[in-house]
Amino acid sequence: MDEPTKVDLEALISDQVEENSALEYKAAEALGRTERKKRSITKHISALANAGGGRLIFGIKEFDEEDKKHLPEKLDPVDQTQFSREWMDQIASLVRPKIEGLKIHPVHIGPGLNDYCYVVDVPQGTTAHQASDQRYYKRRNFEAPPMEDYEIRDVMNRISHPVLSAEVRVNSTYPFEDSHIVVRVNNSSKVMARHYAVVVHFPLRISSSLIFPEDANLESDPEGKRLWLFNFSNSPGSPLFPDSTLIHKIKFEHIQFFDPDPGESISDIRITLYADNMEKRNLTKELAAAENGWT
Repeated sequence: MDEPTKVDLEALISDQVEENSALEYKAAEALGRTERKKRSITKHISALANAGGGRLIFGIKEFDEEDKKHLPEKLDPVDQTQFSREWMDQIASLVRPKIEGLKIHPVHIGPGLNDYCYVVDVPQGTTAHQASDQRYYKRRNFEAPPMEDYEIRDVMNRISHPVLSAEVRVNSTYPFEDSHIVVRVNNSSKVMARHYAVVVHFPLRISSSLIFPEDANLESDPEGKRLWLFNFSNSPGSPLFPDSTLIHKIKFEHIQFFDPDPGESISDIRITLYADNMEKRNLTKELAAAENGWT
């Protein structure tokens, strides 16, 4: 990332750039010498490293109003005489193992001589990083929740195998001629996925109607509930490169009824991901959320 300036920080506020998975704002009061605040700082730094990396800014206050939450309200200077660059380095070093390539940029914002923001650029880690409370966290949208066991193992193995995830969207608008199930597969690791496969179990019905996807088979799960089964994989010589995305579309028709009635359908979307040495991943997506956009 480029060296940040006061102008850059002011632009985030004037443009109302919302927090996201790679950007987080913290007011000056987030810095402190209590153990609780030190733990919080290491939590948010390690969470970015365990996700895709990003920028953490101490010295920008968010709005208090619920409808403006996660939007920057104003510069909120940090007193550099109380919290120096060296102190920030010491706190960041409490993350274990050390995050290679982490950079802390002091940005003078005034009006006082010692009024600063600290911009912390956190690269994606090549292994899992632990906060000072000995827990592992991962940045997701606006939060930094504890990581699941499989997520910790995936991040620890970033160097040795790819890490794939999947998102689903249902495009279905009247008059329905161009209705698709769209599956987006992401390789968030630094390792190429030379071979991968995606298996999707999809409900028989979306909110508007019964559907009939192309190249799908009507199957049953172990409980006897019915589903559409389709899958796709890469062709030889077409790997999924690091930090890249694959989009796969499955066209479907809207139908009035089944004859004979197939019985009860599954209610959510189930996806299984395979890639090289990556442990098989099973993901579940809510249908309603997929119809509202990427989820």
